[in-house]
Amino acid sequence: DGFMVQIANPKAVLFFTAVLPPFLDPARPLGPQLVLFAVATIGLDMITMTAYGLGGAALTRRMTDPAFSRAFGWISGGLLLIAAALIVFRH
Repeated sequence: DGFMVQIANPKAVLFFTAVLPPFLDPARPLGPQLVLFAVATIGLDMITMTAYGLGGAALTRRMTDPAFSRAFGWISGGLLLIAAALIVFRH
């Protein structure tokens, strides 16, 4: 589902039209180059989405522990406060 949403996303199409030209050699046949680029892109997308899903599932299991959940909340809140301070006090 994620791949179908991404491939239909106009921003993804613009991204690939901006990224693709430097990776293509006009002196060689374009078909095999496009296939290799598509396979690499889809493969990396599948690896990334799988890692994201597995990481979320592992975090969900860990969040059932109240001590972990509390520590996660404190750490997340601290990081957000640091980010806010960096935004406020930037020059």
